[in-house]
Amino acid sequence: MAKLWKPEKYKEPKQEIQPHVMTLQEKQLIEQLTPVIKSRHLIKFWYEDTDRSDFEDWRIVEPHLIGQHKYKAANIMLVAWFLPTLEQMGDGHFEDWKQYNLDTIKRIEILPNKYTHTRPFYNPFDKRMKAIFCAT
Repeated sequence: MAKLWKPEKYKEPKQEIQPHVMTLQEKQLIEQLTPVIKSRHLIKFWYEDTDRSDFEDWRIVEPHLIGQHKYKAANIMLVAWFLPTLEQMGDGHFEDWKQYNLDTIKRIEILPNKYTHTRPFYNPFDKRMKAIFCAT
């Protein structure tokens, strides 16, 4: 018995993830924040987290690391300990490790206060990063 001819299913070729091209803002923030991370100063910046929680507000953080993520479109990220204000805690936010996309950080201020110790579970060799630009 003859086999019936079936047309091959057409498959779209998989799109390769394009390499991340570092933006001017990312380059400038790496240059600005590297000495701040080394000196352990707190920073304050405006951040719009529209991807996850629509939490648009000032953040005060203890910055620890800047690296290029292996995933998340290979964005350049700041890893920092978030210190919420009383009002932010009242809205359900809490102290914790957070990652901030450098392209989304606005109006950064270097504060005179310093942090003296690293919080639990910090990893200066974060495996989620394919490149680390600076770390405590």
